[in-house]
This record gives sequence, structure tokens and C-alpha cells, in this order.
Amino acid sequence: MTDTNKGKAVDALLSILEKENYNLITLEKVAKRAKLKKEQIKADFLDLDSIVYEFLNNIDLEVGDLTREDANIKDPKDIIFNIILNKLELYSRRRNAIINLIGKESNFRNKYFFQMTNITRIFDNIYINANQKNLHKLSRDIGLIHIYKQTVDQWILDDDMSKIMSFLDQKLIKSGEIFEQISKPIKFVDNLVSKFTKSRSA
Repeated sequence: MTDTNKGKAVDALLSILEKENYNLITLEKVAKRAKLKKEQIKADFLDLDSIVYEFLNNIDLEVGDLTREDANIKDPKDIIFNIILNKLELYSRRRNAIINLIGKESNFRNKYFFQMTNITRIFDNIYINANQKNLHKLSRDIGLIHIYKQTVDQWILDDDMSKIMSFLDQKLIKSGEIFEQISKPIKFVDNLVSKFTKSRSA
């Protein structure tokens, strides 16, 4: 990061996460590690989660740039493959910190997967399709996040990227066309939302 107070806070949090689970970290600990006053951190961040999102959002900006360079932007599966792979390769730089942040013991884990709109936003910014507005977006987004979650859990167990690539490739093959309903339960939810939206606008 940079030498700004914001950058120092992010670096301090990541440094602590290398050895401690997210549940044990406080703003006071981050301030002490960053050699800042708590008030200086609160001038930039609302809470501890806000510092995490600053780091994750910066990673996602890099993921978007890398994916545009690496992927066939006319192939949705290739875009998804590259988004997830690039994300995990960047996470590998701070593997211990990421595991302590989103591993199964962390209170942040559910927040992380519930707020994975960035991964679908990166996709939407890269894949431009004339039919996109007619697609079942809810099914696509839930399916994409589901595949991402499974791949992240695999990466936590073993970060051998060749194995991760094979695992992800198999998941994408099994998903069928990514813009179709990923599974019957998701199709059911998608249809319910569609009916509810139509009834509200009628």
C-alpha cells in the first residue's frame, strides 16, 4: 500500500492477520501495529470491516485489469475462469492472512460471501452482450458465487494452482451454459422473483 494513514491501516491489519484469526483483531490492535492513533484510523474507516473492504476492493480492481488482458472477452466461461483464478493468485501473496480472514473459523466469512457483488460486477464490466439484459441475472449471480465459494474452499485446503485450475474448469463444465439456470432450486427462486416483480409493476 502507500504511506498514507489509510494504507498503513490496511498493511497493519494484513500483518496481524498473518498470525491471528479475524475474530481476535480490534481497531486498537490495528492502530498499535500501524503506529497510529485510533482516531486517525476512524477518520478513514468506519470500523474493522471497512479496512478489509478497502483491501478487497483494491484486489478486485487489479483482478479486473488482469482479466481483461488474459481472457477471451467474448467467452463468458473464460472470463469467469480468469476472474476467479486471478483473484486467488493475488490472494496467494497473503495466503495466511486471507485464510484467517475468510476461513471457516472467521466471523467475516459469511459477510465475505454474502457481499460478493464485486465478482459479478467485474464480469458485467468485461462481458458485453446485446442479450445481457434478457438473461436470468439472479441465477447467473448465485451460480457464479456458488462456484467461486467452492473454488475458494478448495484453495484454502491446497493452493496448488494447477489443481485449482482443474477443479474450477470441471465446475464450469458441470454448470452448463453459465447464463442458463444453474440448478432447479435457483431457477425456482429466479422465477419467483420474476413473478413478484411483474405483480408489483402491474
